[in-house]
Amino acid sequence: MRILRFDLAAYGPFTGRRLDFSGELPGLHLIHGPNEAGKSSALRGLRAWLYGFPERTADDFLHPYNQLLLTGVLEGADGSRLAFQRRKRRKDDLLDEQGHPLDPARLAAMLHNILPAVFDSLHGINHEGLVQGGEEILQQEGALGQALFATGGGLDSLRILQNSLTEEAESLYRPRGQKQTINQALAEHESLRRRIREQSISAPAFRELEERLETSLRELHGLELRRAELETEKRRWERLQHALPQLALRRNLRERLTELTDTPVLPEDFSRRRRECEGRLREALALRDEGTKQLAELHERSTALTLPRPLLERAPRIDDLVQRLGSHLKAQADRGKIIGLRSGDRSEAESLFKQLRPDIPLEQAEELRFLLGRRRSIEELLARHAALEHDKQQARQQLRRLAEETEEIRQQLTSLGPTEELSPWRVAVAQARQGGDIDTVLSRLERQEEQERTRWSKDLASLGRWSGSPARSLELPLPLNETLRQAEQHRQQLERHRQELQGQSDATHEALARLEVELTELCAAGSVPDEEELHRTRRERDQGWALIKRQWLGQEDVAAASRRYDPARPLHEAFAERMAAADELGDRLRREAERVQRMARLQGELREQHAKDKKLGEEEQLRYNRQRCWEQEWQTIWQPTGIEPLGPAEMLSWLADFRELRQRAAELERLQREITHYREERQRLRQGLAEALSALGRNDLPAGDLLAPLLQWAATELERREATAQQRRSLEERQRDLARRQHELAAEEEARTEGLASWQRLWLEQTEPLTGKRPLAPAEAGDALDLLQKCLNKMDLVKGHDKRIEGIDRDARALERDTVQLAGELLPEQQDQGCILLLPILHKLLTEARRSETREQELHRAAGALEKRLRDGELAIGVLRAELAELCRLAGCGQDGELDAIEQRYAERRELQRRLEECEAALLNNTGGQGIEALEALLATVEVDRLPELIASDEREIASELSPRARHLAETIGKLQQELAQLREQQGAAGLAAEAAALAAVLRQQCRRYLRVRAAAAVLALEIERYRVAHQGPLLRLASEYFRRLTREAYQGLRADEDDTGRPVLTGLRGGVAPIERQVAVGHMSSGTRDQLYLALRLAALSHRQETEEPMPLIVDDILVNFDDDRSLATLEVLADLARRTQVILFTHHRRLWQQAEGLDHDAPSTIHLHDLALPS
Repeated sequence: MRILRFDLAAYGPFTGRRLDFSGELPGLHLIHGPNEAGKSSALRGLRAWLYGFPERTADDFLHPYNQLLLTGVLEGADGSRLAFQRRKRRKDDLLDEQGHPLDPARLAAMLHNILPAVFDSLHGINHEGLVQGGEEILQQEGALGQALFATGGGLDSLRILQNSLTEEAESLYRPRGQKQTINQALAEHESLRRRIREQSISAPAFRELEERLETSLRELHGLELRRAELETEKRRWERLQHALPQLALRRNLRERLTELTDTPVLPEDFSRRRRECEGRLREALALRDEGTKQLAELHERSTALTLPRPLLERAPRIDDLVQRLGSHLKAQADRGKIIGLRSGDRSEAESLFKQLRPDIPLEQAEELRFLLGRRRSIEELLARHAALEHDKQQARQQLRRLAEETEEIRQQLTSLGPTEELSPWRVAVAQARQGGDIDTVLSRLERQEEQERTRWSKDLASLGRWSGSPARSLELPLPLNETLRQAEQHRQQLERHRQELQGQSDATHEALARLEVELTELCAAGSVPDEEELHRTRRERDQGWALIKRQWLGQEDVAAASRRYDPARPLHEAFAERMAAADELGDRLRREAERVQRMARLQGELREQHAKDKKLGEEEQLRYNRQRCWEQEWQTIWQPTGIEPLGPAEMLSWLADFRELRQRAAELERLQREITHYREERQRLRQGLAEALSALGRNDLPAGDLLAPLLQWAATELERREATAQQRRSLEERQRDLARRQHELAAEEEARTEGLASWQRLWLEQTEPLTGKRPLAPAEAGDALDLLQKCLNKMDLVKGHDKRIEGIDRDARALERDTVQLAGELLPEQQDQGCILLLPILHKLLTEARRSETREQELHRAAGALEKRLRDGELAIGVLRAELAELCRLAGCGQDGELDAIEQRYAERRELQRRLEECEAALLNNTGGQGIEALEALLATVEVDRLPELIASDEREIASELSPRARHLAETIGKLQQELAQLREQQGAAGLAAEAAALAAVLRQQCRRYLRVRAAAAVLALEIERYRVAHQGPLLRLASEYFRRLTREAYQGLRADEDDTGRPVLTGLRGGVAPIERQVAVGHMSSGTRDQLYLALRLAALSHRQETEEPMPLIVDDILVNFDDDRSLATLEVLADLARRTQVILFTHHRRLWQQAEGLDHDAPSTIHLHDLALPS
């Protein structure tokens, strides 16, 4: 797509300004505008035309908002065109050529649905964006992925976006942070949970107080409702009591109005209209009578006038003759003077002609008039004669000067001596100068290397944990950051596991202590039987019974077994005791079932906690073993470096600082290599210069290692000798020029001699008729021609006087003839008196006739105006009588004399109606919004005399019953609320729980925001790397070529490299220097070169997109402000080459770019188009 035409029809300072962008190729269009010419307005107008006016615009200072208009034509790649207009309005601002609304989808399709911000980023670049893009590349230290991604997307602040995401994420949460938002919220939430546990209150007591408070509030609410009902009823009775007089008055007024219902309703202005109509009718009748009398008088005066019609019909002829009479009298007075002038002019002509040609009479002077036409040729001959004489003298003087100068040059050449061969000397100085100010550079580098090395050593000492040289630091096998992060994660996992085990162990020990306390308390209240004891007692009982059966039934001797059964008592007593104990224990188990169950539960829990404690001890031992393994692995990681490490987190920070020191160490090594290179280069240049000078026989050279003194001495001496050689060459060249000039002057002198002879022949041919046989000197030619001119001028005056006298006589005869003819028609008896007497008489008679005619016309006009006024008066009288009849119709009477009585009755009706409205308005103020009919209905339901009693009854119930009970309830409620408030102040678990819930909701939002920010940063980093991998090759190739052209081959291109951390970076390849300095980092480039690097990347991205997308116009705004002339010209060449494929529109304030563009691309003038906003379109 490209723009074919853009019209600033009414915008900013422009009215009807057209910019024609058409052409065979898209082209580079340079739009120049000095300050205040509207360059910025044109740029804003172009964007407003494509994407609409902003809500507010400052470009309405010449044209109002509703008249702002931008028009133009777009052309797609397929040749389709779209012509449209854009106006400043909220809707339908997009119009077609005829001014009809245009579907915005058509324009969006032509623009490929590119949003305004995207269009500005991808297809627009200005000076601020260029500088910011170069600064962005510097801040990112030439990171390749970021540079390609930012320029490919038109982003000039990618680093700011990345930093903002990182800063926002770290401001929300850090694993070990305390001041971050989420960290603080987590700490506060944990504090609230702890306080909730500490401040839990007794629920039953709290609920009882709340129930009592709710009951009291309900009762108080019922009392308030009852009191409100009584207050409403009392106010209703009071309103009715106050409205009784007004209700009586209302009934009276309505009755009186009923009596006047037959009175017609008159308009509000009826009385005024009647009075005005009657007054105007009386005035119109009086004016009609007076006008009739005046008209009769005018007719009488007009009849008395008589006019001389024949005289008035000939008025134009009389006026013409009177005017001619004045001219005639003046001409007769001038005639005598003209005769005298004629005689004097002829005498002067005769005197002048005798001075020139006394041999012929004055009448033949006219035959010499042709000589005046030769004045120019004679003057040219005079000028040519003077030039020939002057040139002849000049040539002689120049020949003398040339001879003198030739002798002087010969003497100077003799004094200069022989010619010297200086080429070896010149080559040696040029080679030494190519190295530049190598002494200063080397001194600066040595000083910088010393400072950097000192600062590096100090920073290394302050960092600690390792010591060594910069070279050793580069060889140190440091672990990767990822290894340290994994170690830290492993350590954190072990620490979390330890904390979890510690927490579980603490909880187990607390449970064991609690169980033992409960068991002790349970046993302190008496022994608790259990099933096992019961089984044991029953077994002992059964054993005794078995011995008794053996003794009694089997007659066995069980003495030994009996002693084993119970050594102290006989068998039957021991059995009885065991049986009683078993029965007692069984009874206790039934009676103390709850204690038994509790004991069993506590013992079971105690066994379970002991088992858990044992398991935790085993897990703690495993964890401790893992911890020792991790510590050994951690020491193994750092063992090759010889560094005694701290923890992973601390070592991550240390490693980042140490890597920075390694980068600085690499820079020190680079500086050392540069210093070595420059020292060798200086020695080589000094040696080459010394050898060249020795070959010329100069061995008195300055001592020392510096190149500058030797170069200065050699250059000064070379300049002196070159100046001598140049002086010799100049003198020899001048000698040759003088010889050639002498030969030319000799030829010129001969040519001028022949020219003078030819001039003499022409002079005689031109001047012989002027003086006759007498020769005329060149100095006298001008005076002779002047005499002839004066003589002929006098003869021309004589001829003019003759013509004037003849004209005066002819006019006098015609005037006399015309006057006699007119007098014969009007005054035949006086026609013999002559025109001088007749014409004043005729003029006087005509003046009197015209006065009479004017008076007659005035009388006729006055009579016509008066007749018109009389007709208008009759019409007015008819209209007024019709209006009176209409008033009678409205009043319902037959004659206008009855109108006054009807008006009085209607006025009385209106007064009663007004008083009724006031009464009803007063009643409405007392109805409480219910209406007068409601009052009337209420009055019908009650006796008037009982109203005070009803009001007093309501007041007594409110004062004696409701109010005291309400006060008592209010006091009770206050006490209950105070008790509840005290409970809440002492134990505010509910409020803390609500606060914790609110904080948890906020915490969830902050966590979601943290996850989104982290995800956005990760996605952006992945997309940057993906874009670099996908587009690095073609983009870098295109950008390298653009960079080479923009820098005028000061740089040969760009290269992808890696920094010390392995990150891909962008470097420049400097041309024409030693290989050690061939690769230049962006940090070592000048700010202007970085701007050109960013421009090269942007143009490369644009060219790369054009391979798969339709080209779009590139809008460029004053990006060459900080470019020198050479690189500005290079940029224009690059843009012109790009403009063969895509349209480029360059806005600028600087005339220098206009001049450079004019001299650019003469072979293809259709590629570059110049537009000056200061010139009319």
